[in-house]
Amino acid sequence: MNEAFSRRYGVGRGDTVALSITHREQGLRSQEVSITAVYADYGTEMGNILLAEKWTEQWFGERDANSIAVYLADADVDPERVAATIREQFPFLRVQTNEALKTDSIRIFRQTFAVTYALEAIAVIIAVAGLGLALAGAILERKKELTTLKSLGLSSSQVALG
Repeated sequence: MNEAFSRRYGVGRGDTVALSITHREQGLRSQEVSITAVYADYGTEMGNILLAEKWTEQWFGERDANSIAVYLADADVDPERVAATIREQFPFLRVQTNEALKTDSIRIFRQTFAVTYALEAIAVIIAVAGLGLALAGAILERKKELTTLKSLGLSSSQVALG
């Protein structure tokens, strides 16, 4: 299961989850599965559970998979080389390493929030313009008052002090 599912339903490695399964011939039934691992997945925030092919065939009568995860046993193997090999042998598959998936996710996230940053800049410009207009309005409002005080004989320093 992925991290999103784990957080959403408060379950983790070693816990069991009851799944409602609808089979073509057997109808709706409940099946408990044991969680063996929690993995990082940036593809969905709703949550996913990965099942072994034998279970999907037994429970649903299907052998077709729509995704697959490959875990490398040797940490020294370059995941990008493995992905390239899979792409060469199966050109119809879309293959991504975790690093590439994470990079794409962050790029999409930044693109999504680019509009937010532009709106923030516009808000700052409007706020500064509003402050400038308010100050200009206050000065224009006091201009007549200051002119009257000067006409009555007050010096500039007296007007500034009082």
